[in-house]
Amino acid sequence: MEPDKVNIDIRLDLAERLGLRGDGFASGASSILNGEGLVGRVTVRGNDIYWNDVKLARDSHAALSAACNDAFTAAGIPLPLLKPEQTTE
Repeated sequence: MEPDKVNIDIRLDLAERLGLRGDGFASGASSILNGEGLVGRVTVRGNDIYWNDVKLARDSHAALSAACNDAFTAAGIPLPLLKPEQTTE
């Protein structure tokens, strides 16, 4: 049985973006501060995609897919080439 919807929270680590994390940061503040914030939420319901509960136009789906693909690739996360229900037989 498939879920009615899938929610994906989009977060951004501002502390990391500002260089306040990692070995190069001299203060111990980075272990105390959490610079992560919620940017928005993508929801998938059937064949429809929503950004913060606003339905996206169909022509936006390809752009969102490409942006996600680019983000995963940049992070070194491999993506499947086929959808799970597809086979290579």
